[in-house]
Amino acid sequence: MAQNDEVKNNVTVSSKGDENIDEVPLYKKKRLIIPLLLLLIAAAIAGYFWYMNMQNFVSTDDAYIGANSVSISSKILGRIVYLGTNEADTVKAGEVLVKLDDADLRAQKSSALAELELAQKNITLAEVNLRRAQDDFSRGEDQYNNGVITKEQYDHLQNAL
Repeated sequence: MAQNDEVKNNVTVSSKGDENIDEVPLYKKKRLIIPLLLLLIAAAIAGYFWYMNMQNFVSTDDAYIGANSVSISSKILGRIVYLGTNEADTVKAGEVLVKLDDADLRAQKSSALAELELAQKNITLAEVNLRRAQDDFSRGEDQYNNGVITKEQYDHLQNAL
């Protein structure tokens, strides 16, 4: 060794104060300690977040929790033309799950509109028939009171009205 070097406790120290890297204890090596401390801190943070997220997690073997499983059904029968989700999917309020074929409903609507139009046209005919029945009853009432028609004919006119 050099002339200015001294040996103290089996560690070679030069006159400049440098230590031999092979003989420095692990707790004094900054290149090793700092990354290990950062790794330890990162692992602690990751462990904390994992623990906090697992507080509300329950593991099951292909089982459904009854409170979260909901059966749905349609008020009408029909063919499905669009299926927005699969069984056991999580859905949000307002999300479209299924669309049914509405061809039958459109046909029923058209039929109902046609019946409504026909009924509106028949109102005029019904008003004419009502006036005729009122006129016949008025005439029949006078004729019954004068003894021209029988009670049976008068009853028929009253029922017709």
